[in-house]
Amino acid sequence: MASNNEIRIVLVGKTGAGKTTTMYKLLGKENPEAGFKSASSRTTECKIETVEKDGYRLVVVDTPGVENTKLTEAAVKKEIVKCMTYAAPGPHVILYVLKAKRFTTEDCTAIEIIQKMFGGKESKNYTMALFTRGDDPEISIMEDKHMKAFCDQYYSFVSNGDVSELLNKIKDMVKENQFYTNDMFKKAQEVLEQEIKKKEVKGMTPKIATDDLARAVDVLLALTIGEPWKSVVDGVVNIVAEKVGQCATQ
Repeated sequence: MASNNEIRIVLVGKTGAGKTTTMYKLLGKENPEAGFKSASSRTTECKIETVEKDGYRLVVVDTPGVENTKLTEAAVKKEIVKCMTYAAPGPHVILYVLKAKRFTTEDCTAIEIIQKMFGGKESKNYTMALFTRGDDPEISIMEDKHMKAFCDQYYSFVSNGDVSELLNKIKDMVKENQFYTNDMFKKAQEVLEQEIKKKEVKGMTPKIATDDLARAVDVLLALTIGEPWKSVVDGVVNIVAEKVGQCATQ
């Protein structure tokens, strides 16, 4: 169950942008994949990590690169559902991690996929661009019309930097906006609460565990044949299959 002092952060972006590195910096933990540059070290499925920090419970969800064309349609669907489940009842902040020196066609595609997953105008106030290279022209990129429609806030962060300022900015966003939700996040939370009730009936501790998340994902995957899941999931799959494939051949 979500608590009042919980901050849920979802990291999204292209492969190799620095999402996993950012996750472990936020958590104050060592990245077990640090130093590995091979494709096998890239994030291919959603991961969730939590930590108690400065009176808050940080829940950080790392996601696969949005342009990953190696995932099958079934795998893409599963990762979307896992993301929604792990971040239920909704993320306080959606961090779009990027290190582009200029805004590219692939960035436009990435944004379109993220907007399809979380909603466009509705999620804008909860989205922050996170630049992971301090020497990039962040301001000029933020002036791009696609970025303007996507989010207003940004933060520049280097891999060996201090995350305290970033966390303070995230906390400010939480105070102002609470957290973002939609029908899918609400349904995910409903399924998780059902898993908690099953535990209570059995006399078990009513606390979300890894196996509860896995069962909730399975339940929600079965619901992707109906709305509101079907249109969103199918829409993301189509973008990944078509638009990203087109970019790769340009």
